[in-house]
Order: sequence, then structure tokens, then C-alpha cells
Amino acid sequence: MLIMTVILVLSMLPDKSHHEKTPVLLTIALDKWEHLLAYMVLTLSQIVEFLQQDKSARLTKNAIWISCLLSMILGSLIELLQKLIPSINRSPNPKDILANAIGIILALLVYLIIRRKNLPFIGRLKSG
Repeated sequence: MLIMTVILVLSMLPDKSHHEKTPVLLTIALDKWEHLLAYMVLTLSQIVEFLQQDKSARLTKNAIWISCLLSMILGSLIELLQKLIPSINRSPNPKDILANAIGIILALLVYLIIRRKNLPFIGRLKSG
């Protein structure tokens, strides 16, 4: 919940071009990396949290997909809110949603690699 709240708050802050002295192309690239990393961390943390709650095989499969879906819904809703609330001086960007989706996919891949390698972090949470 904390990560989700941080993402929501940061996404709704008025745009003050926090990279003012940075060239425009680099600013755009940094923004997409921020989206990718934020949604990767969010999704991976949700997967771990769901799996720690119940380790049944059915919930494990569902937890992974629910985590990915929740992250995607959050990112899409934030982009919609940015359009609906003009006072925050933000605008929705389909490339942000793409960067979010890439982060979500990377989180899924990281989880699967850790589970497959049976590493201590998530390895013990593997599905049945």
C-alpha cells in the first residue's frame, strides 16, 4: 500500500519540470525509466505480499495475475486523473502507460527467475 500511495502522490504533484536544466530528450528518457522502475517495484512487492498471505496453488497463480492487473489499472487511472484535473498541470501520456507495462512485465520476469532459481528472497514462495 505504501508504494502505491507514493506513486499516486508523486504522479499527482503539479509538474514543475523537476529536470529544468536537463535537456528535453534526457528528461523524457528519465521520466520513462521512473515509470518503469516504480511499476516494477510495485508489482513485485504486490506479488510477494499476496504470496505471503496464502501459499495455496490456486491463490499463487491468481496473485501473480492480480498483482499485474492492479498495477496496470493504477497506472491507467493515474493517467486519466491527470487529464481530468487540469490544475495539477499534468497531461496523460500513452508512453507512460507503456513504460508502466514494461515495468510490470519485468517484475513478473524477476519473480519467475527468482522462483525458478529457488533463491531465498522469493524462492520459498513458489507455487504448487
